[in-house]
Amino acid sequence: MAKKVRASFERSVQLNSRNGRAASALGEFYIAAPALIGGGLDKAERLAAEVQPYSPSDAHRLLAMIAEKKKDMGRAEAEFKLAVTVGRTPDAWVDLGNFYRREGQPDKAVAALQSALEADRAHDAALVDIASILGDAHRSPDLAQKVLRLYLASSAKSEAAPAFKVHVQLGQLLAQRGDSAGARQEYEAALALASSYAPARTAIQRL
Repeated sequence: MAKKVRASFERSVQLNSRNGRAASALGEFYIAAPALIGGGLDKAERLAAEVQPYSPSDAHRLLAMIAEKKKDMGRAEAEFKLAVTVGRTPDAWVDLGNFYRREGQPDKAVAALQSALEADRAHDAALVDIASILGDAHRSPDLAQKVLRLYLASSAKSEAAPAFKVHVQLGQLLAQRGDSAGARQEYEAALALASSYAPARTAIQRL
């Protein structure tokens, strides 16, 4: 299965060698997967060099992930920051914030995620990532609630973050904060969009 995934990523890059998103996905596979099924940091490093001329932000992101895999956290932080400087995208800020969360630096994580929100004028799926990271860090529930509501009100919703799942995520946040009525409303909104979505039904039963 993993080899099929790798082959699919490699085909995507071959079909469009300048597709930064496809190259980034392939690089993530190389970093995470063992050599036995086609992974390897050397492959990821070569790919980052190939990506650099046309998508420098993606190249720096891959180099950051490689450095983190090697436990070189100073280099990883520097590369994530370079990805932000070059790209100025919400996703680059989210990656930096998530790095700080993993490193146990919640204040820096929140600051980076605030910058991600400011950069995300489309209010796309990056907002859901912001909320998820804040939840994992147990920080800024008000901000997490805000970004989820912004996403649900946005015209930029996508399959990357289906609205029914986001309603449940928001409902869980409200339930944790003691707002059972608000949580029920979100779970019911999820079921209105996906009547068979089990997590929403289970969540209502737990209220």
